[in-house]
Amino acid sequence: MTQEEVVAFWKETSDKDWEFSQEIYAGGKRYDYGLFFVHLSLEKLLKALHYHRKDSHPLAIHDLVELAKRAEVEMSQSQLSDLKEISSFNLSARYDDYKKNFYKKANKEYADVWIQKATEIRTLLISYFAV
Repeated sequence: MTQEEVVAFWKETSDKDWEFSQEIYAGGKRYDYGLFFVHLSLEKLLKALHYHRKDSHPLAIHDLVELAKRAEVEMSQSQLSDLKEISSFNLSARYDDYKKNFYKKANKEYADVWIQKATEIRTLLISYFAV
């Protein structure tokens, strides 16, 4: 695959995961899974950005802060802190002991806040492709 094809793959799969996260969120149930797909979408977008900028595959990691650093994305400390919290959605939705705690935590109010923050981060990341 060419660099362009790899970037397009990561972006397209990120878009699908984002759309799915929004469908789950709008459905008003299982916010924990909606937030898991928010994480997955941002992870794929960061991997697309890494490949776009460096023409090399990023590591097979799920830590959004580390991926942002490797892609050399300029972010405020607040945004990095938000990425750290969003990274926890991956583990929280995947493993049973975390899942139970995260399910309780991921109510509508919590999801409202994190969907908004993730939307802002996603907009920022997408802007880097225009450069």
